[in-house]
Amino acid sequence: MAAGERKNQKQRTRTAVVNAAVRLLQTGKSPTVSEVARAALVSPATAYRYFPNASSLWSAVLLAIGEPNARDVFAGLEKASLEERVTAMIESVGGRMLANEAIWRAAHSIQFEAASNNRIPTRTGQRLRWIEEALAPAQRKLGKRQHARLMHALALVIGADAMITLRDVCRLSARDAKQVSVWAGQALVRAAQSDRR
Repeated sequence: MAAGERKNQKQRTRTAVVNAAVRLLQTGKSPTVSEVARAALVSPATAYRYFPNASSLWSAVLLAIGEPNARDVFAGLEKASLEERVTAMIESVGGRMLANEAIWRAAHSIQFEAASNNRIPTRTGQRLRWIEEALAPAQRKLGKRQHARLMHALALVIGADAMITLRDVCRLSARDAKQVSVWAGQALVRAAQSDRR
């Protein structure tokens, strides 16, 4: 097999493993890398060659389902208000979760299982990274304590747990859940700015 063909075959195998993981997650399952390998019709050894652990496979799944890029989310918002930046973050990140609800429900459920170390998905800390990016221009203005408090409060507004609460407990439509998240995020920003003053 020529080098170009070998490279193409590797890419096809990698894609097959990622697609199998997405399919399994969409059914509400939280599979191991070995279970994903079987669904992709490859050996576990092959799957582990591409994804040595559940965390690396989960990262690939996030990219496959359209992990937003911070540059795109905040494009043109460099001088925008903090409220506008937080709104953009919630609409993008929260909207993606609502568009892939089954995957995020699986992600949420597996995080609370005792023996979940080798299953996907795993926690990535991405939620706090997004919030930090949204608040970055105002970090100095808010002050260290208020910045940290706002970050932690916003963590309650986005993420799988917030989505599930709004959808299941509050029985909101996906559209209404997103609107409530945005409203709550804006209210938290205004409260933090008001406290700072």
